[in-house]
Amino acid sequence: MEYYLEDLSIREAIDYLELHLLTYEPEEYALGQIKTVRDVYEHRTPLKKFCGTDRIISHISQILVDTIEDRKRMRTLDCLKVLRALVKKANPSNLKADTIARLFRIYQEFIFRDNKDIQWCVSAILKDKPLTDTAIHWLICNCNRSEHIVNRLLLYRDTHAEIRSWAERVYNEDGLPRRRSEVIAVLLTPENANRFAADNDANTFVWAVFKAHLTTKQKVALLKKYSTSEAFASVVEIANRLESPDLLRHFLIKLKNEERASQRVKATR
Repeated sequence: MEYYLEDLSIREAIDYLELHLLTYEPEEYALGQIKTVRDVYEHRTPLKKFCGTDRIISHISQILVDTIEDRKRMRTLDCLKVLRALVKKANPSNLKADTIARLFRIYQEFIFRDNKDIQWCVSAILKDKPLTDTAIHWLICNCNRSEHIVNRLLLYRDTHAEIRSWAERVYNEDGLPRRRSEVIAVLLTPENANRFAADNDANTFVWAVFKAHLTTKQKVALLKKYSTSEAFASVVEIANRLESPDLLRHFLIKLKNEERASQRVKATR
């Protein structure tokens, strides 16, 4: 809600200061002042500055869900941007299951809207959130309808059995050729690495290692074992991202060995 300070009456000045003081108490502000989707819109500027606690996000998302269920109109993108700003500042592990369920309901409602900004907005709202098995199943059933849903599956924060089964099907069918390294990353373990290294080009495989749900130690070990000169630029970039000079040293020794082996072959011709 905006005020022109120089034009305020005493009553309006009092109202302004009382409201302004509440910005230092975000939960009291959100729960006390924000009752409707219109309030979300009118107070969007201060709300975006708040740290997203579970109480605030739960409250705002419930207002949006109620608006969806009641089929009422709202300034969709502006209200979603408020929620996105709050969620981005929140620690996902501090959000309760009921709150995440509301976020997912909002995602379901808007991810298919014919507006790219809205799609990106709700995709960001759901990013890195732990989802129920039912929600995961919904994403898989609808993955052919949106690239954003594919992103949520390939970039899901944890290993999930149904996502692994989906990724295995996609891999075997070569269903997402442009994102093959990400598909492999969902499936990759130290025990099955030989399969994927043998079946894919070097660059695809090393990026799959980088993106996989593995520890840095496991990633470095696999990269030491499978990296070749064919993936030189990729390995150097990945080593820098992992902050692993040990991998760079190992790769340097491997390249020198390749060079000596090549020279011996030439000398015998």
